[in-house]
Amino acid sequence: MSHRLQVLQAFLLASALGSGAVLAADPAPATSASPAKLDLSAPPVEHVMPRAELRSMLAEEEPVEGEDVRVEQPHYRVPVPGGLFALPWALLHPTQAWRIFTPVLD
Repeated sequence: MSHRLQVLQAFLLASALGSGAVLAADPAPATSASPAKLDLSAPPVEHVMPRAELRSMLAEEEPVEGEDVRVEQPHYRVPVPGGLFALPWALLHPTQAWRIFTPVLD
């Protein structure tokens, strides 16, 4: 049996069993009590990382001096033909056809 057929059979079996379980399940009784609020606060750092590791990470940090960076990228120009050749070009490049009306002139 091919791998795709096995995956398809497994998926169909799981979905059939899952839908049957949902249909057979008793609906949950309505309760007037409000659900518990979800606590999304951050845990204490000690629960996430040991103090020794945290101290070593903080001790290793060196002050970072700012650097000026200048990135120059050449201006990309789409080669748009002029004159009578502009119309066939615009038909072949419909998303760029606006360029025949507003050419970039440097």
